[in-house]
Amino acid sequence: MKLIDRLKVNERYKATLAPLGRKELEQLRENILSEEGFLSPVLYHLSESGDEVIVDGHHRYQIWLDDTEGPNFDPPATKEVVELSGADEEAVVKWIRNHQRGRRNDPSLTEQYELGKEVIDARGKGITSAEFVAEDELTPSQARHAAQLAEKIDKAEEASPGFKDQILGDDSMSAEAAKKAAKIATKPDAEPLMAFEALQKSLKSLSRSTQLVLDAFPDVGDISDFQGKINVLFAALKEWEDKCIEFSDKEVF
Repeated sequence: MKLIDRLKVNERYKATLAPLGRKELEQLRENILSEEGFLSPVLYHLSESGDEVIVDGHHRYQIWLDDTEGPNFDPPATKEVVELSGADEEAVVKWIRNHQRGRRNDPSLTEQYELGKEVIDARGKGITSAEFVAEDELTPSQARHAAQLAEKIDKAEEASPGFKDQILGDDSMSAEAAKKAAKIATKPDAEPLMAFEALQKSLKSLSRSTQLVLDAFPDVGDISDFQGKINVLFAALKEWEDKCIEFSDKEVF
């Protein structure tokens, strides 16, 4: 049996990650299909019982399971996180949180925006995508997404002056969240739609505070079920936001 077929999912590890909304999952799937594969490997560790358990790449792994009949759709590469070999669940959960935080901030949103501006400027000078990514050691996908981010932020800045500084000044903002905020900012009914971002931040803050208490008092009850309910609520909020945006697109919001 191949390693990819032996991988197991730990529900607690999976719940540690912020769930993706329906549209975000669809976008991730489209990105993978357009690249005809996975840009990043699925990370796993050897558990105390000797199982190969996923610690990063749950969504990519599930997309591969759901699309095994797709054209040119090879399974994702796998890579062991050796430092977690034999680690208990508490250590793995801590690693996952730190890994997600580090990946989100490296590169920063501002760096991605500036990269996108460079890509757009290079296009205007007749520099091909292949030449640009080769010089900067990037993948075509990274360059394309950075350019899309810069274009959306600049368009939103025209519709709502001050938007760019607000978005780029938010250290917690991911590129996908920035794109969504930029799309909303160009709508005439932007203010009520932007309220979703504040609600999502409140849930993230609640989740972090809950985890802080759990880390400080690990032996005083198990709140993993409570964390799971927060994740369910977060996913439901994203679904609601998607429906409101779709409704707004029909200009009857």
